[in-house]
Amino acid sequence: ALENMAWHALERGKEPHPLRFELCEEGGRITAGQAGLAGQIADAAWNGGDREALALGFHRAAARLVWEVCVLLRVRTGIHIAALSGGVFANRLLLEHCVNYLEADGFIVYVNEKVPMNDGGIALGQAHIAALLADRKENGSICV
Repeated sequence: ALENMAWHALERGKEPHPLRFELCEEGGRITAGQAGLAGQIADAAWNGGDREALALGFHRAAARLVWEVCVLLRVRTGIHIAALSGGVFANRLLLEHCVNYLEADGFIVYVNEKVPMNDGGIALGQAHIAALLADRKENGSICV
């Protein structure tokens, strides 16, 4: 529903409501403050903020968060490759925003192409491992 509202905002030419996750880096840990974002959304909604613009703003804020974390990790590691996978990236709008931010900053971005990003991909991987184990057991190379 949130993604659909954000698409509607884009179709209607609405500007995203400015929202931002608070990114903290402490003791080598990177965390994102979700409470602050929830407060921003609540304040905007309470003051008559447009729901579709808020939905689009949320998607942009989440994509910026992914980009900011990748930048921090690139500084630490020198790695400029990002692999985006998992059920959250079944949200096409979020995926597109993340890819756009990352590629604009010089990242090489990998996304699922032939296997679903969500539980279907996990199930396929589990089935593949089970088949490998069954084959090895049949050939006597492992004990299960």
